[in-house]
Amino acid sequence: MIPIISGVYGNEQFVSARKMLVVLSVLFLAINVSVAKLLEANTFIFKVSFENSYGLNVLLFFGVIVLTVRYYSVANVYHRAAFKLWSDSMLSDRNMLLCFRSSNSLNGPVERGDVLVDGFLARHPYIKEIAINHLMVNPRPLEFTYQSRGLLERHLYYYPSDSQGVPVIIKLEEKVTGWTRKDFYRLLLLESKYQVLCAFKRHEFLEIRLPYFLALISIVYFLATEQVSLFLASKIVIVFNFIDSLSFFLK
Repeated sequence: MIPIISGVYGNEQFVSARKMLVVLSVLFLAINVSVAKLLEANTFIFKVSFENSYGLNVLLFFGVIVLTVRYYSVANVYHRAAFKLWSDSMLSDRNMLLCFRSSNSLNGPVERGDVLVDGFLARHPYIKEIAINHLMVNPRPLEFTYQSRGLLERHLYYYPSDSQGVPVIIKLEEKVTGWTRKDFYRLLLLESKYQVLCAFKRHEFLEIRLPYFLALISIVYFLATEQVSLFLASKIVIVFNFIDSLSFFLK
């Protein structure tokens, strides 16, 4: 099967950035998970001893962050392709949105009662109304484009035939009659379902997301080590003491 996300394996810059991030993240993760101590390393010419393993972890920590930023800049074009991959799969699922004519006539306009719109997204009154009006005059399948903005903004774009390229935007995060915030949060959960399914069905999706997962896990393990926890706790105490002293002078 030809990958839908073309260029994942042919782009040398992407492959190089991905490889460096994965290798450094796995090394960083292995050191922190196994609590390994690098005491001595042999080379052909001289010996190198690591007196400060914590300092090495700090260097690896910043190295992972820098490589993650670099990888994001290189892989950004594939992020959009991966998003389209699972979002199109979600919108094509009949459990999400089912639209068809129940009339025997496949051509020409039909009555409103001859159109059936069902599925989870059909709970939204604007989506249902757009789907009904479209199928009453147009036998072709209805096409929506799914867009994500940040963590809590989800939009559906619909391009009417007479819109001259201007889309109708349905903001799914907004509460309307028949569509509640509970429905929106359920939509966010359904998103994760289709992303997981996409990761199992499409190897390109996993190739793009795996480096982020490894980098995140390695950073979390590093921040959870005793030395880092004590360091962060001491800095937090200093900040709170400074705020208390500042509030005392401002009284």
